[in-house]
Amino acid sequence: MTRYAIAGVVTAVVGIGAVFLLTGPGRLAIQLAILLAYPLNLAVHFSLQRYFVFADRDVYTLAVGKQLRRYLVVAIAQYGCIAAATALLVHVAGLGDRPAYLIAIAAAPVILFITLRVGVFH
Repeated sequence: MTRYAIAGVVTAVVGIGAVFLLTGPGRLAIQLAILLAYPLNLAVHFSLQRYFVFADRDVYTLAVGKQLRRYLVVAIAQYGCIAAATALLVHVAGLGDRPAYLIAIAAAPVILFITLRVGVFH
């Protein structure tokens, strides 16, 4: 769990930093910023999960290609949930786009860890 937390902090700093740079100085809309920052965030996250968090595994059941395909399915689903939740919080709760984005991503780590542990890196 410690390695997962460290990887989560690094990924969060990269992802949130990229979105905030794109929405702040870059002056992009939050939905476009999330979309553009997501590939960078995914590359960092997958690498940290495979080579740091779950690195203690001597052998994986799935080859890296299969892990990557499963990971991308999870990532696409997560992107959809985060983008939709951000838009919903802005529209329904009247929040600003950045606070809505931060709330939307707050629930993701627990759900993602369980999904990765059970369905991807086993």
